[in-house]
Amino acid sequence: MAITIMYCRQCGASNPEDAKFCRACRRRVEGYRDPVFYAESDSWNSYGNFILISGLVFVAIILLMCFMLYA
Repeated sequence: MAITIMYCRQCGASNPEDAKFCRACRRRVEGYRDPVFYAESDSWNSYGNFILISGLVFVAIILLMCFMLYA
């Protein structure tokens, strides 16, 4: 039977899958099971930020064009 290891986000210590608190720092462990999974979520976050910034720049350009046209 394989045991899944969770890692504490605060101190990085390994804990058993069913742990509710970190063995090392005693903080609540909230399912940090797979570091690669969280690294991928960072790339989604970067993509989301890119889309948000691009949209804001587009809206700013449109507003500037409207202001120049009607002013």
